[in-house]
Amino acid sequence: MNAPQSNSERWSKTDYRLAWILGLATFILGSLTGAASVGDADNAEFVMVALYGGVAHPPGYPLYAILLRSVGMLLEGAASPVWRLGLLSSASCGLAAVIFFFVLRRLHFSRWATALTVLWTFLSLPIWRMSNLVEPFALHVLLITAIVFCTQTLFEDFENTKKVVALGFLWGLAFCHHHTMVFMIPLVVWVLLSAKPDVRFWLGRVPKFLFGFGLGCFPLAYFFTHDMSGAFVWGDWAESGRLWNHLFRTEYGTFQLVPGTQDNQGRGLHALLKSLPEGWGYMGLLVLLLGVGRSMADRHQPIQTLWTRAFGVCLLVYLVLFLGMANLPSDDPNFTVVQRFLAQAYLLMGIFLAKGLDGLNDWYQKRSKRPTVMALLPVVLLLHVTQTFPKADRGNENFVQEHAQNILSLTEPGDVLITHNDLETFSLMYMNQKLGKKVTVIPLGMMGMPWFRHRILNQFDLQDEADDLKSMFEGLNAQTRLVWVEPSGFAQHSHAPERFYPLGPVFMVPRTGQEVPDPVAVFAQNKMRYDNDFVLPKPSDPVALTTRVERELFGKYGVPWAILCDSLKAMKAGSMHEACIWAKQFKGAP
Repeated sequence: MNAPQSNSERWSKTDYRLAWILGLATFILGSLTGAASVGDADNAEFVMVALYGGVAHPPGYPLYAILLRSVGMLLEGAASPVWRLGLLSSASCGLAAVIFFFVLRRLHFSRWATALTVLWTFLSLPIWRMSNLVEPFALHVLLITAIVFCTQTLFEDFENTKKVVALGFLWGLAFCHHHTMVFMIPLVVWVLLSAKPDVRFWLGRVPKFLFGFGLGCFPLAYFFTHDMSGAFVWGDWAESGRLWNHLFRTEYGTFQLVPGTQDNQGRGLHALLKSLPEGWGYMGLLVLLLGVGRSMADRHQPIQTLWTRAFGVCLLVYLVLFLGMANLPSDDPNFTVVQRFLAQAYLLMGIFLAKGLDGLNDWYQKRSKRPTVMALLPVVLLLHVTQTFPKADRGNENFVQEHAQNILSLTEPGDVLITHNDLETFSLMYMNQKLGKKVTVIPLGMMGMPWFRHRILNQFDLQDEADDLKSMFEGLNAQTRLVWVEPSGFAQHSHAPERFYPLGPVFMVPRTGQEVPDPVAVFAQNKMRYDNDFVLPKPSDPVALTTRVERELFGKYGVPWAILCDSLKAMKAGSMHEACIWAKQFKGAP
């Protein structure tokens, strides 16, 4: 196939204005729905790294970390730190929307269909929810659109070596960001070989591509140039193989999102299917299906056919090899841990939405000159945005941060907090840093990593032979009080000390030699905390619990009350005691 001449000259001022209006609308809606408090997933970890330094979990996201720290310094003191850091995600999605507009226009989609596609794609729930979150997936969407656009320019002028270097540079940046970018390789190979099916020709340009790729890897310097004493540093960077282990996530599987769990494959696909009616809306879903059908049957637009097939191959590979095989913790499409991996699929499906909209436009223009019917689709989109806005809004998502504040309000300087999941681990680390409390947060899941275990041994001056968890916790308990967060998981660990008493949403293990109070005294302490210190919704107000994360965390607050109730029953206090009533209310919360 002969590559077409560049069609950028046919773009009018209207195209440029419209593209930037769409990008600005995406940015504004993302910033308007941004959160002021840390939320679920790894959000608190990135906020902590941005404000206080450190290295995030593998692959470390060095490009995102550099940009986050820059935004944090430029906007220091402006509004909530979480909200202002979220502006990076809003800006990334806004710029991606601008680029995606020109990607579709290069493929000869009508201006009307292109504009509607950009809005419908970037205001779909999964992408919108990434545009207002302090996580790297909005930047991931931007890198995908940039690589596609650069591939288009090279497709139109494959003799231009500068464009080969530029493409390599973008792939270098992508390599420094997220490993799922690998699923975009089929698109680049497919379209470039279609432009010039000469393997020798492209092999001769590999050195230039690698040169650009090397330049694009400059963010890797972040790992070695910043202060390793930051608030959170994953890994021992004195190890020679640390960079390799970090970039390729060898400690818990490159594409294995839930290590050690082998029965969760297919949940990503299930979540995608469940998300479609809410993500696109039913009208958008019908247009999408029409676009898929037209892509398979239409032969009048060879360039569109080539690119829709390339997008389709990437989408299929992503669905089968990633969403279909990766271990995900849930198939709930509104769970952020799952939702963030749906964004790439929605972006790839966008071209089929454009194909469907263009088909409707062509069909209608052949039958009528009145624009009334086609104007209904923007109205449908407006209604979709109106319905999606409250679901995308993170403005009132303060539950996770308040939960962390509640737990820290129960602690004393020197306590060791033992956590069971990333959400509470990072939110507690962030709030501990923010509030200036001197506690230590130990994620139980990381104790199996030698570098982390040795870090704890050195911090508390424990003997090296105390490398099994039971001995380590006994050594820690000899020095300080242990606070076990998430009491529902407490009994699952045989190395947990037997002497504990419940207080709020935690189990507290007094330092060796301290006396355990009786249940009535514990209840009095609990009651005082809930009446005076806690800021979470009361169990009598379950309507305030709107998200899956809120309901999940809220249920943990009932466990200590149930234990108190059982203890008080044994003391003949009766099932009508206030502790038992609270336990029942928590248990009945939605």
